[in-house]
Amino acid sequence: MKTENYSMIQNFRIFLVFIVLGFVSCGKSDPGLIPFLQNEKFGFVDTRGNVVVSPLFDDAFLPSDGLAKVVVDWRNGFIDQRGKLVIAPEYNYASDFKNGYAIVKAGSRWGLINKRGEKVIPIEYEAIRQQSEGLFAALQNGKWGFLNNSGETKVPFFIDEASLFVDDRARIVINKKYGFIDSSGEVVIPVQYDYAGSFSSGKAMVVKSDSISFIDRFGNIMLELPAIDDAYSFCDGVAAVREAKTQRWGFIDERGKLVINFQFKEVKDFHEGTASVMSYENELWGVIDTSGKSILPFAFSQVLDCKEGVIAARDYQDKMFRFFSDEGKLLIPESFDEVMAFDRGYAFVRSGEKSFYVDRFGKKYGSEL
Repeated sequence: MKTENYSMIQNFRIFLVFIVLGFVSCGKSDPGLIPFLQNEKFGFVDTRGNVVVSPLFDDAFLPSDGLAKVVVDWRNGFIDQRGKLVIAPEYNYASDFKNGYAIVKAGSRWGLINKRGEKVIPIEYEAIRQQSEGLFAALQNGKWGFLNNSGETKVPFFIDEASLFVDDRARIVINKKYGFIDSSGEVVIPVQYDYAGSFSSGKAMVVKSDSISFIDRFGNIMLELPAIDDAYSFCDGVAAVREAKTQRWGFIDERGKLVINFQFKEVKDFHEGTASVMSYENELWGVIDTSGKSILPFAFSQVLDCKEGVIAARDYQDKMFRFFSDEGKLLIPESFDEVMAFDRGYAFVRSGEKSFYVDRFGKKYGSEL
């Protein structure tokens, strides 16, 4: 029987790892296996709660792309859906598999493996970022370039900072100025901006001499926003903008028309048709849809982005999280101390000293058995 201190430390460690990994979404497919903790070791149950893999691991994660990451003696490896170890635990770090590949770290260097465990990009780079449009950003000798999944250099290492490709455009930084390259490495939008966002819906927000505008994939100005002093990228057909005069946020459509009035103290991007917004009156968060209609009232100290049609929000009075549908209906009666957004049909939560998964009906998986 583990001690109370171990339980708390282990639960928080799991939670911090999930915070890091939670930024990479892997779709809504049923993972098949769900980790559980027993006597300080992790195993896996199926969606009916039957033990499929006995508790053997120091840590374990939901499967992604058919393989589940497991940890033994602080080394990362992978098992398949039957529980068979297919990639031995040998890496300091490993990402989830996505599109057949996982980023791994050995010592201080990074590389890429396939699902057979073969090193398709040698473990020799200072950093590697997730694949986008078939290319991986890699850092070598302090400069970024791009590799394909065979390790071939497709964009030379000449970039100070690089984002991932969207619509065949990757944002780059050279000498503290922003521009864009295409997948051949050609600079297609000059490195001239004080700041630039990544492309979304065929547009990118750029800042030059304190003037904010949106450009197309060829650098042509599509929208000029002279009365705006801050803006986000377009999501779900709208972009958040802040009026310089009032310092309040609203939203414009792709033609630049103000569709949700300047009224909020803070806002987040839209996700799945909803956005978190903060009231100026009580400085609490609520949720709206793309028309500005209220989905959740201004009653929350924290709201997570909508994922898989579910919104997690922390009540400012009792400090507990609850799950709501994207229409504002309470999905799960129980409240939780900490939660992660839904991913592959499940959300990772903490209630007291227990950490486990729940589905959108509130069924629990992976708690101490």
